[in-house]
Amino acid sequence: MPKWTNQDYRRAFTEGHRRNAYVASLIEARGLWVDCPPLKFASTGEEIKQFTSEEKDVRTRAGVIEVKGQSRFFTEDVSQFPYPTQIVDTVESWDGKSEKPVAYVMVCMENMACIVVPCSSSNTWTKKTIHDNKKDQDFEFYIAKSSCIRPFSELLDFLERKEQEWRRKYGPLAQRLEQGTHNALAVGSIPTRPTK
Repeated sequence: MPKWTNQDYRRAFTEGHRRNAYVASLIEARGLWVDCPPLKFASTGEEIKQFTSEEKDVRTRAGVIEVKGQSRFFTEDVSQFPYPTQIVDTVESWDGKSEKPVAYVMVCMENMACIVVPCSSSNTWTKKTIHDNKKDQDFEFYIAKSSCIRPFSELLDFLERKEQEWRRKYGPLAQRLEQGTHNALAVGSIPTRPTK
């Protein structure tokens, strides 16, 4: 099987960023502050290592949310999740993060359904080596039991509580800080719009 090319990586990162923006738009639709940093590409091994440590898919008042596309089919009804486990992330990626996310949002690529693996369940995750057929390489992954999976609506409720706490703590200053963040012409604002 051929190795992944630079074009393959760029395509995967671009598709991943679209999913990040989709999840951010769902959070913003709830009236919550969210930021989806602009898409950047790593060009060296050192940059890849730095991105793994510091890159954030979606930022919220509660913390970072990681977004993962899933080729397996599922719906948003977690009681009907058809698999015993869910891959969370590579061990290298999770262990290398300078700021641990509060949750992983899994997006079904077929129907855009979103489910959540809260990182508060990380003490129950197990490790498993799995062969990635696209990259023709073995990776060690963290695996969550299906009982850890929560509905996306619960994540939105959690984010809303954290944002209310933030607003109470920072009061009127919070309003002024948010006005600059949601600037329609600012790169990284959700939703982004063309600049003039």
